Amino acid sequence: MNQRLERTRSSMLWAAWADALGFISELTTAENLRRRTRGRDLTHPMVWSRMVGGRMGVRVELPEGCYSDDTQLRLSTSRAITNHGFDAEAFSRVELPVWPSYALGGGRASRAAAASMAKQQANWANNFFEGWEKAGGNGAAMRIQPHVYAAHDLRSLDHLDDVIRNAIITHGHPRGIVGAVFHAVALTFALDRGAVPDPSVFAELLDATRHAFVAFSRQPELSAYWRPQWERKVEISLDHAWMETVDEIADVLRRARPAWQRLHAADGDRERAMLAYDELVTLLGLDDEESRGSGTLTSAAALLLASAFPAHPAQSAQIAASRLQTDTDTIGTMAAALVGAASPRPLMSPVLDEDYLGDEAHRLHSIAMGRSVAPFPYPDLLSWQPPKSAVDATGIVEGRLALAGLSYLEVFGEPTANRDGVWVWARTAFGQSVLVKHRRDLRELPPPNRPAMLQRPAATYEPAAKPTGERRAAHISPVAQLPLFEDADLDEPGRTADDLLRWLSHTGYQNADLGRALRIIASTGDAEDLRRFTDQLSLHLGRMKN
Repeated sequence: MNQRLERTRSSMLWAAWADALGFISELTTAENLRRRTRGRDLTHPMVWSRMVGGRMGVRVELPEGCYSDDTQLRLSTSRAITNHGFDAEAFSRVELPVWPSYALGGGRASRAAAASMAKQQANWANNFFEGWEKAGGNGAAMRIQPHVYAAHDLRSLDHLDDVIRNAIITHGHPRGIVGAVFHAVALTFALDRGAVPDPSVFAELLDATRHAFVAFSRQPELSAYWRPQWERKVEISLDHAWMETVDEIADVLRRARPAWQRLHAADGDRERAMLAYDELVTLLGLDDEESRGSGTLTSAAALLLASAFPAHPAQSAQIAASRLQTDTDTIGTMAAALVGAASPRPLMSPVLDEDYLGDEAHRLHSIAMGRSVAPFPYPDLLSWQPPKSAVDATGIVEGRLALAGLSYLEVFGEPTANRDGVWVWARTAFGQSVLVKHRRDLRELPPPNRPAMLQRPAATYEPAAKPTGERRAAHISPVAQLPLFEDADLDEPGRTADDLLRWLSHTGYQNADLGRALRIIASTGDAEDLRRFTDQLSLHLGRMKN
């Protein structure tokens, strides 16, 4: 496998794995953690249950390797990246408003930004929701890795422009934006040089973060609109605030040096490592309600943790997950992304949607290499109608369940219902598993919001019966597994290797279908597409035999 592709794939998968691990212990008590893990040590993701939908929600079982909003929004970012860069409009107007319907977690700023983007007149450069200028959390930093994976020239750092465009959609405080840029710079270093940045190069990372401010002068939407609005609101100059925030990170890294040295020296001794990390948590205030979740502090903590344990991504993830009352999943996922990029390793246990995560890593790598990649089929944004609430994003199209603008859904498992709505696990046509919430009385999605994906589930969806109590699991007929496309659609232009592999998995890999898929990919793709298709096909067939 190509070295950069291997690093990209490792970083993507380990980031999701660490997210799934830390999700279990995120902002919970020791007693509740024991209930979630059934008394087992939290060393790898496992099946567990939690309340979703707030206090009036329902308790659901989450499968092994289930990731949180960190990876969900990372995948949303990934889908919005094309050969032409980051489609900020598609991300902000489609991905972000639809995300709350299947969100597992999510910070206040991200959710407020998503609600604001549901307004018809909103766009990515003017998402000025209540308190936007104070949003300095890590919700942007946790999702920007795909911009690095897709960067054509890692040394130029031009991709930081897209990182900033992404960040300002949900965060207006410099800590939220600078934290995202600093993490992107660190990940760029790891992906490019095959090493996690250590304190000897921290000054280099900080200089690159300072220089990234030029994005606000070379992007018209930022220079002519967003920046003036910010400075009018905050009444200080943005460049001054930016440099001050970078200096804050520099000061954090300098003060943390002794704790980092003790952490680094504890490699192999878990008890010593935990004590040293506890010292770091206290020093940085990572468990302080006032500073917990800060974009700059989280980025700094993830880098310090990753550089202390650069040999294996699981080490930093496990340490982050074990320290309660911190942002366990986000610190862990960002640290594991760094180590995974520098030191590729196979996963030590499954993560949800591993195939899809790997496919996205490969697609982003193809973009970085300059190969033409079909963009995600978003709806026409001129006619798109953002869902007014989370429950309106999931609806019916000709009796089939669908997620607005993204995909038809194949339901699996049993829905869980209460008077507030219905939650059900489903799988998208592109391979992501989502726990969607929808109204008890499902509505037809308006035509502009119907998914462009061709796949449609076989059976119509039967909404859950009304519960007799506060919470109750409702019965639903199983949905048959059907091909992603009608046979006549297979020869249409733009069919990718991933499309064909998903179609074959549904047809059962019949000999005639295998031959047809090979002919299509050979006639429409290049040698790299054919090689990847045959490699993935061998992997899928091998799994079937086992």
